[in-house]
Amino acid sequence: MTPLIPKTSNGGKGRSRLLDQQEALIRKTIEDLYLTPQKLSPARLVEEIQKRCTVERLKAPSEATIRRRLCQLPTTSLKVRDKSSSTIEPIMGLFPEVEYPLSVVQIDHTLVDIIIVGTVAKNDVFIQIL
Repeated sequence: MTPLIPKTSNGGKGRSRLLDQQEALIRKTIEDLYLTPQKLSPARLVEEIQKRCTVERLKAPSEATIRRRLCQLPTTSLKVRDKSSSTIEPIMGLFPEVEYPLSVVQIDHTLVDIIIVGTVAKNDVFIQIL
């Protein structure tokens, strides 16, 4: 009786079970929106692929399928997303000679999100710090 039942392809081990149109749509969306300097997050990419599949009237692939495609990308094709992940080169130069403690003082001009409110007495004058 089994020869009468139409056999559907499951892709086979290690091969895709998606239609060629689905694969092409996933590939194109990854190239257009993920492999760019301002790439989308993986979660946003999944939403976009599923939305495009709906527009094309294709069955949307699962999130796990799309994330597997991202994991299969070679690292050489991924572009740097932000400056913090790029390599930092040190500034080469000479440091002044230190002769006594505190002869060289360095200050970091980093902005902090605090407001100090209080009074400080200095030479019998009260200063309001805001």
